[in-house]
This record gives sequence, C-alpha cells and structure tokens, in this order.
Amino acid sequence: SDRSLGFCLGTWKYSFHFSVGNYYLEEEAAYAYESMCVDSINKGLNISIASAYRSYGEQKELYNTYLKLYGKSYVDKYVAVPGHSEHQTGLAIDLESLECDIFRNSKEYLWVKENAYKYGFIIRYQEGKEKITGYGAEEWHIRYVGKNAAEYIYKNNIYDSSLISSISAPTFFSFVIKFS
Repeated sequence: SDRSLGFCLGTWKYSFHFSVGNYYLEEEAAYAYESMCVDSINKGLNISIASAYRSYGEQKELYNTYLKLYGKSYVDKYVAVPGHSEHQTGLAIDLESLECDIFRNSKEYLWVKENAYKYGFIIRYQEGKEKITGYGAEEWHIRYVGKNAAEYIYKNNIYDSSLISSISAPTFFSFVIKFS
C-alpha cells in the first residue's frame, strides 16, 4: 500500500481499506485497528467503522441533531457534550457489523468483546455499567488505551472513567498517515 507521512495539526488521518470512506484516528490506534481487522477477517468476521474522530463542530452538530430528534434525557444518556467526546481524541471508534444490523447481536461483537484488549482497545460503555460510566450501553464504542492498559482494564473489570484515564495515557506525535 502507498504510505505517506506529513505534519498535521490535530489528528492522524487513516484511510481504512477495511471500511467505506475516510476516518481519522491517532496513528497508534489506527495501526492497532488495522491489526484487529486483519485478524477478524481471518476469522470470517466483517467489522467496519461507523464513526471515528469527530471535530468539535461535528460533535456539536451531532449533539444538536439528537437533541432535536430525541430530547434532553436521551442526549444526556447517549451523546457527549461537545468538548467532552472521546471521539474528539482520535482514540474512539464506533464499530458496526456488515452481517447484522444490531452490533450487540452479531458474532463480530462477541469476538470484539473477547479480543479487543489484545489490540489495545476496550469496550467503553458496557451494559449494566451506566451508573459508573454516566452513559447508556454502547457495545459498538471502543477506545484505544494501549495494549498493557487494555489488558489490565479488561482483566480487572474497570469501568470508571477516572481510573481508565489514569491507567491509559499513550503518547502520540503529530504526523498524518494515509493508507490507500
């Protein structure tokens, strides 16, 4: 594949050949996602990206759209206020199954649930943990925290945001990477 490096203010660009369209992620998260996708494909699974990096403006637009459509109580449960979304870090991905409309009912979800930590990802908002995370369950929302942190978080069943932030602090640089 054609790989090019260049300076970028903001986040890494990664054009996934496993998904439709271009998505932005920090470099380390992008490589980890690519590795996870290759292994999932080898298992006969079809994981794709529904969403990744969002700018403040995109998050604001999303927040306001959901607010108009579903109201404040829904938005408070499922949509981060602009400036507080993990998607704005370039470390979060919303996944989808290309085989099943409801991700949590898919074989892809079962595989991600058992294997994401091996690539440095955690499922951030799990069912039954709403009071701890402050958000409704989003089985499709994974966050890159690094392999060591992900394994520790996974094996110790950690869901508290402040603990996750203190455990996971990967260092990133400012390059843009494009894979096509």
